Parts: sequence; structure tokens; C-alpha cells
Amino acid sequence: MLGWTADDLATRARISASDVTNFEDGAFPGTEIVERVAAAIEAAGIVLLAEDEGMGAGLRFRRPSGQPDEGLKPEELNSANDG
Repeated sequence: MLGWTADDLATRARISASDVTNFEDGAFPGTEIVERVAAAIEAAGIVLLAEDEGMGAGLRFRRPSGQPDEGLKPEELNSANDG
């Protein structure tokens, strides 16, 4: 969602690139690493959603406060954003 590379995430979370790679490969890197990754992602405007009422965990962009989501304008619609 953010277009970051593993190196970008490592820099922003202040962890090593190998920690990112190991995490992506399914290894649990420890609570401190997970907290740093979560903090970096949240600081970039992503909301991390916990598993809830039978729905899986997920994420979404944080909406800037005071600004309603107006969606796409008709002239912005195209096959690339037809989701």
C-alpha cells in the first residue's frame, strides 16, 4: 500500500533489512521488532485492524481528520482503479 521496499521499511522502523526479510518469510522477529514495524506503518498513515467478529486482521489508509472521503471523480475512473 505504501510502495516501500524492504530497505525503506527497515530504515523507517530502525531495524535491519534482514529483520524485515525474516519477518516476511514468516519468522517471528520478537515483540520489539513487530512494534517498530507497526509504528512505522502507522506513522505513514496506515491503520492496522485487529481480527474482529469473524473477520480477519487487515489495514486501511487513515482518513485525514475533518476531511470526508469523497471517492473518485467520474473523470478519474479507469480500468486501472476499477477495483
